[in-house]
Amino acid sequence: MNKEIVEIEKLKETVKILKREREKLNNKTNEFILKNKKELNGVFDIKINIRDIINQNKNFIIKIKVLKEERNALNQRVSDINNDISEMRKKIDGKNHAKKNNADYDQNTIVDLKQKITKLEWQIQTKPVSIRKEDQMQEQLSKMTNFLRKIKENARYNRKIKRVKSKRNELKEQADEKHKELLELSGKSEKIHNKLLEFKKQKKEEEEKVKPLMDELTNLKKTADAAHQKYIEYLEVLKKKEKKVKKEVEQEEKEEKEEETKKIYDSFKSGKKLSLSELMLIESKLDDELDEEESENIEEKPEVKSEISEEKSDKA
Repeated sequence: MNKEIVEIEKLKETVKILKREREKLNNKTNEFILKNKKELNGVFDIKINIRDIINQNKNFIIKIKVLKEERNALNQRVSDINNDISEMRKKIDGKNHAKKNNADYDQNTIVDLKQKITKLEWQIQTKPVSIRKEDQMQEQLSKMTNFLRKIKENARYNRKIKRVKSKRNELKEQADEKHKELLELSGKSEKIHNKLLEFKKQKKEEEEKVKPLMDELTNLKKTADAAHQKYIEYLEVLKKKEKKVKKEVEQEEKEEKEEETKKIYDSFKSGKKLSLSELMLIESKLDDELDEEESENIEEKPEVKSEISEEKSDKA
């Protein structure tokens, strides 16, 4: 036990020495940082600027991506509308068999044609003509009526095309506006990128300047970290030793107390007069003994009753 206590005292002294050494190295490292703060912070400040510019450029890249998607979506809608217009023109030129130069007729032309049709219908109904002449007039009326129908259909398609074109032009303007914003953001992003390259160049130059200082700082930190680790290791060993010795001491004290209690109890059993402190020491042992005797008496009583019951049964 004494040997272990001596070892603990030696460990305590070693831990104190290691703690002082650790603090000394930490102070040396901090003093070095303060002394060369300006030079060391130069690189650090540039790194902060680089980080800020990268974050700024990321935001621009996100905005550019969104604008591209919006612009492309608008251009796709314009393309779809152009396809729709092309299909409608095919219907005008194909289904209705109307020539392109007859595609657009003003309202006066339609009114004039209607008047001619009305006049021809009236002549057929009221004017006495030969059968041949009437057939010719009916054929002319049929052609004029069909032509009017085609003009109306063309006009309807042209009105629809006009509305669709108006929507297409509106979307085209929006797409052009998005493209304009996109070009502006791309220009800003390019400027930011050039600034980033400039800061990276500065960072490289500053790192080359402070490399000797950074190497020295790294060595100081490594030495301080090693001292700290050694201190922690010895501290853990000390704690384990102290815990072990404490447990052994408690066990020895417990055994000594039990031995002393036994001696006093034996003296009490032999009839020796005890002091108050000695009686208090064996008090728990006396209580345990009384509890045992009481328990034994309780267990014996049923056996006596059983014997009495058997005697009465024999007499009967």
